[in-house]
Amino acid sequence: MTDPELASRHAALCERIRKLDHAYYILHRPEASDAEYDALMRELRDIEARAPELVTPDSPTQRVGAPLPEGSDFEKVLHPQPMLSLDNTYERGQLAEFLKRVGRRLGEVASAVGYAVEPKIDGISIECFYEDGQLRRALTRGDGKVGEDVTNNVRAIGSVPLRLAEDFTGVVRGEVFMAWKDFHIVNRERIAAGEEPFANPRNAAGGTLHLLDPALVRSRRLSALFYEILDARVETQVEVLETLSRLGFPVVPDVRVAFELEEILEIIDSWQERRGELDIPMDGLVLKVDCLAWRSLLGSTAKEPRWAVAFKFPAEGASTRLLRVDAQVGRTGQVTPVAILEPVQLSGTTVARASLHNWDFVKAMELRAGDVVVVAKAGEIIPQVLGVDFSAPRGEEPIAAPEACPSCHTPLVRKDGEVALRCPAEETCPAQVVGRIVHFVSRNAMNIDSLGEKVVERLVQARLVRTPADLYRLNYAMLMMMVEGFREKNARRLRDAVEASRRASLARFIHALGIPGVGQVMARRLAEHFRTFEAFLAFSASSPEERREFLAKIPGFASVLQQDVSGYFERPWFRRMLEDFRELGFSPMQAESIGPLAGKVFCITGTLSIPRAEAVRRIESLGGMVVGSVTSKCHYLVIGEDPGADKLRDAEKLAGKSDIKKLDEAALMRLLQGEAP
Repeated sequence: MTDPELASRHAALCERIRKLDHAYYILHRPEASDAEYDALMRELRDIEARAPELVTPDSPTQRVGAPLPEGSDFEKVLHPQPMLSLDNTYERGQLAEFLKRVGRRLGEVASAVGYAVEPKIDGISIECFYEDGQLRRALTRGDGKVGEDVTNNVRAIGSVPLRLAEDFTGVVRGEVFMAWKDFHIVNRERIAAGEEPFANPRNAAGGTLHLLDPALVRSRRLSALFYEILDARVETQVEVLETLSRLGFPVVPDVRVAFELEEILEIIDSWQERRGELDIPMDGLVLKVDCLAWRSLLGSTAKEPRWAVAFKFPAEGASTRLLRVDAQVGRTGQVTPVAILEPVQLSGTTVARASLHNWDFVKAMELRAGDVVVVAKAGEIIPQVLGVDFSAPRGEEPIAAPEACPSCHTPLVRKDGEVALRCPAEETCPAQVVGRIVHFVSRNAMNIDSLGEKVVERLVQARLVRTPADLYRLNYAMLMMMVEGFREKNARRLRDAVEASRRASLARFIHALGIPGVGQVMARRLAEHFRTFEAFLAFSASSPEERREFLAKIPGFASVLQQDVSGYFERPWFRRMLEDFRELGFSPMQAESIGPLAGKVFCITGTLSIPRAEAVRRIESLGGMVVGSVTSKCHYLVIGEDPGADKLRDAEKLAGKSDIKKLDEAALMRLLQGEAP
């Protein structure tokens, strides 16, 4: 009979690990360090070894990844073979144990076993199906048995070959990632646009791979490396990589084969010294039995192959004391915990604040003021608290999540299915009001100089401004009287900047409104469809069903985003603000996209005589839009040399249902020059 206490601990561990899996694999927002997660898994395995009757098919020890999200916009597809995960180790002694286990299973040939030592890329696993040398389908890992079809997005990744050097038919596996240089570029662009930076390259890659617009995927600069061929007709892992390279795949770099533990440890030492030389995010090394036949003899568990193990590098971190945890209110009302620390040096900078993910994370860690915590920089940008040093003296009382908003004292709420706490007082909460106005005036929105966050806070505190529309009613005499340090020169500069912003484009205005899910790209697409402020206001006044139907016609607006955007226009305070802008005589125009091709959607397949990027630039400069796949929304399919069979087939399927015109490159050039194609 099972010990009730053991069964209770088993149930608690399963629930905790499933939540961590969901955050890591689905949300791409890890809520625990790798070391903490692996410790939980080890404890769960130990319990199941002692009480096998507790093992169920849905135990985390029997699964890979996490269940696919309900309502996903991506088709679910069964993997031809399960995509297993790897057992992780952080200690060199555990590597010796792994080699011994392999030796015991292989018996007499153990002394001849070689191990391919590969960089472990910190990205998103993918599986690609090729037929006669052409990419037909690409899947994510999903739950290991069933993945999501992200073919169109993978096609937008430049390093994934669409046509191979040979007529290969089969399945390959690899990793999609964001190189460090591209990660920093993307984050700078997001910060400049007033958007949250990604926490790390894996977070960026995961979020990008699940976008619904391949054009956005292409703009995010993802890369890929490959390392496996299913049912490969070669003998070793080294030959697998050579075959992949010959076919035209980029492969994991600098793979070495070692036969002794000492040699493996030397390779680990070498990589730890020089991993900063690579522009690839890598979090460790993977040891694989080199001989494929011996892998078959070793087999796998339900979750992991017995012929491979991952050696994880420790994250660069530092210990310091937690002084307190502040609650920070964002412009959307989300209340997040921020660790206030005794300043500590980390990666060449002084860190005094760090992310704590969410309040569930704070509760799970039992954080207390006065604890010694371990801090590391996620992706070399955002400091995060990884864990508590339990060997040091603990603080007295665990830190609890706030019950009321720290800005307006309204009771906080949590929506079903969300871990975030939110302040529901959207219209009146000072922190949310300040956040919306700061976003509205930012450089990539209305670009109103002289209005930094501190000035906006003073305007709100003085009750001179409550909404962005109030900026256009400012009483500058009152402003100089009530806002400390504001002089006539400051007021004049601000007045000029506010008036100049009236000439901003409709796209900038829509982006400035801060509608959830509508960044610069989506705002531009909306503006291209509305063309005038009056049309945008008419849209806002239409029914929720009419709004969703309209948004469904715009590339990139998935069903969930349609719902969120349409719902935002139901907020009374938001509708009142739009009416205020109407009364103020606002008339922004979508000047950027006015041109002979305005509203026309293009898709390009094959190779052109000019770079693809140049063709896209010229189409967009005339008001057109380029998308990555053929849909009923396309007006033109541009066909170059060696066109993709899938796009041609999709165009044929739509023949008679939509008015898609096929253009060769010469016809496209005539169209770009203002002539009939």
